[in-house]
Amino acid sequence: MRKQVTAFYPKAEPASVITGDYLKLVQEGYGFDLNKTLFATSICSDDVNISAEFRNIHERPFVMGGLSGFPFTGRTGMVAFAHHVPDEGYAFIFFGPHIGINSEGGIGKILRYGQKKHTTCCGAIALALDSILGKIPPIYEDGFSRDFDYQEYYLLDCLSESKERLMNARDPILSATEMAYSKIATAINNLVVSAKSEFSCRQVALLGGIIINTDHGHEDYVDVRDFTVLEMEGP
Repeated sequence: MRKQVTAFYPKAEPASVITGDYLKLVQEGYGFDLNKTLFATSICSDDVNISAEFRNIHERPFVMGGLSGFPFTGRTGMVAFAHHVPDEGYAFIFFGPHIGINSEGGIGKILRYGQKKHTTCCGAIALALDSILGKIPPIYEDGFSRDFDYQEYYLLDCLSESKERLMNARDPILSATEMAYSKIATAINNLVVSAKSEFSCRQVALLGGIIINTDHGHEDYVDVRDFTVLEMEGP
């Protein structure tokens, strides 16, 4: 799958490599004790993203992300995460949207476990994109309340801000995923800053990237975009 993935994301590496490299970096470069580190993710709730959730070093991270990876738990979620960090511990947040690349080199669709046909990935981005590009009827004209699908509506609203760019894009799903990453990264940074005084730890590591899901049976990849360690007020 490396050839298919790097055709679109030349710098992407297997998720296991990224996880190992950055855990080693925070340990050796910043003094993190992984036994006292609370992890959080702001990635899409899609089940295919399990490989990117650092489950190999923590049973279950704090989950901030909803559709496409936007941190829909908001400031309340960030404050809760801050309050859950172990005493004299550390915090690590991994965030970003995801996109599928299949073994045939197609983008935006993958072959999932137990299925014989490719399905969209990220489905939420694909749905919003199809609505913006006029491939399907507007998704909120069927009388269904936006209150019960607010995450998709928010995603649609965010991407609609760049409708012209998406309509002229060579690969709209690629462009939409990039836009989603930019929005998610901004949101995560703003939320951390807004909750800074709530953290009892001195450092919070932020790792942002695009998760590239592949056909079932193949390892996923991550294209890292940002890494930073923020200094908190601490005890």
